[in-house]
Amino acid sequence: MSQIRIVRRQLDFLPPTGIYLTNKKGRKLVKPSWDAVVQYRSRDGHFAIGPVRIINDADSRDDMEQYTFPHPDVDLHRHLGTTVKDSPAEFYEVVKTFVDEYGDFFAGDVRDIVPTWTLREWRSEWIVLREWALKVEAALKSDDSSQLNMLRQQFNRETRDPDIAFPIPEKFKLYTSAEVVSTRGAKFDTGIRVNGFAGWCWALVVRDLFHGVQYNQCSNHKSVNNPNGCRREVPSITPFGKSGKQMKHCSNRCRKASSRREEPNNG
Repeated sequence: MSQIRIVRRQLDFLPPTGIYLTNKKGRKLVKPSWDAVVQYRSRDGHFAIGPVRIINDADSRDDMEQYTFPHPDVDLHRHLGTTVKDSPAEFYEVVKTFVDEYGDFFAGDVRDIVPTWTLREWRSEWIVLREWALKVEAALKSDDSSQLNMLRQQFNRETRDPDIAFPIPEKFKLYTSAEVVSTRGAKFDTGIRVNGFAGWCWALVVRDLFHGVQYNQCSNHKSVNNPNGCRREVPSITPFGKSGKQMKHCSNRCRKASSRREEPNNG
């Protein structure tokens, strides 16, 4: 199959200026609970997180002008599940950090959204994401191809077994849409447009499943010689720009850190 192209536009990501918690009747809460609704502090009159930022070298971008963030996001579907906490108070702090760095998880543009997602639903979504991302990875690495074939068949409505729990197609349909996009040379291609980080993450799961994407440590990974290094991963095929281009760095920050470590004076 042709390369899956994930489309992420800057104007699709208009985040809240902050969050707070309410009960389901809208009353503000002081103490977090799993049933607390994550509300947006402001939905009007603000702009996207920043200008377009290119994760890798300039030639990793094509005419689709992908919108990227200063924080690592190419492994979010694998990473978010590792950040969940067992208490609502602790997990609320994790959610606040995510919103500060990226925006809302379920909706990119929050201006016309009335949020209904609870802390429990945020946590559950992140756990399920990681669970299926790792199931796909295990199937890709297995010597037995039957598991991988089964997962791919489950994605097709005509070959799906209704008795097998398989949330990927429903999540994919809920959080993404198809879009015809222009590429170089006045050509056109079909892309997967994501309308938030939920769509971004489930699109990455689908991409891993059908393209056999593998993940490696970031170039600036934590090690004995680099104790303050990065713990994030990068895909064998970038979701941005030129198909087939391999990523080395999870962010510009790590790219610069790797370059400094490779300089002769830094050993």
